[in-house]
Amino acid sequence: MAQVNKCGEETKHPSPPLRAPKPGCKLATAPWSCCHQAEPMDKPLASPILKNVLSVAKRLGVCRSTIHAWVQKGLFSPPIKLGRSSRWLTSEVNDWVTLQARTRKSS
Repeated sequence: MAQVNKCGEETKHPSPPLRAPKPGCKLATAPWSCCHQAEPMDKPLASPILKNVLSVAKRLGVCRSTIHAWVQKGLFSPPIKLGRSSRWLTSEVNDWVTLQARTRKSS
């Protein structure tokens, strides 16, 4: 039995309603999808794999210049360069924080 998708087209594959389509939509990429279909809001957003210097500085509670100074002194991992942008892997930042916690002096 054919069903009608959100764009008013017949389909054999039902899709869960996420939001109403725009009137007259003919841009569906597959019979069961719609170009206006949004991602369900109940899924949490994954944290980005790469973070910029502001995100890293905020995570560590320091200013951007401190991050750059630590890189120059070899105390922090160097960034991945993407054109003129500098990015750090979230996993490397987390590993650095874990290492700092393990090597801290007990008071």
